[in-house]
Amino acid sequence: MQKKLKLSPEEAARHVGVSVATLEKWRARRFGPPFGRAGRRIFYFEDDLSEWLAAQVVR
Repeated sequence: MQKKLKLSPEEAARHVGVSVATLEKWRARRFGPPFGRAGRRIFYFEDDLSEWLAAQVVR
């Protein structure tokens, strides 16, 4: 099993190109890239962010 790279909300925001506040709003609205929670910590997997971004392309 390949390890996935976990990113903090700050790192994820840079990866996606939005602010940390935008990610927070998206989480509250159940929109945006998938995320995980370990206790009170929020994290994102880099692969999930890339897949989510690719799915946002309008053709």
